[in-house]
Amino acid sequence: MMKKIFLILLFVLIALSPTLSISLHGEESATGQTVDISKSTTARNLKPKAPSRQSIYCYYDGSSLYFSFTYSEGDCDLTVSSASGIQSYTFSSDAPESVFIGAVSGASITILTEAGNTYVGEIE
Repeated sequence: MMKKIFLILLFVLIALSPTLSISLHGEESATGQTVDISKSTTARNLKPKAPSRQSIYCYYDGSSLYFSFTYSEGDCDLTVSSASGIQSYTFSSDAPESVFIGAVSGASITILTEAGNTYVGEIE
C-alpha cells in the first residue's frame, strides 16, 4: 500500500514538474543545444515568494533561438552578448517563436519581459 502511494506521488511530481520541456522541432540535432533559462535574482528580491510556475523552453540550432513560454509575459527584449558584440532583438512570448541570431558560441542571453521579469541563459 505504501509503495503504491509513493509511486502515485512520484508520478504526480514528475507530471507537474515545470522543468520538463517538450521539443518544438522533433529530435534535437547533433549541432543544436537546449539552453537552460532561469529567472534572474537581484538583491531587491529578499522576501520569500512562492516559486514561479513559469517555464521557458529555449533551443539553439546553430543559427536561431527557439522560445516557448508556459505563460505569456507579453513582448520580450532579447540581448545576446558574445565576444563578437552585443545584439538586441524583440519577440512575443504569446506563442512559440524563433529569433535568427546567426552562429555564436560562448554567448550569454538575457530576456526582459513586458511583465517585468528578467531571465538569463548561456549558449556554450
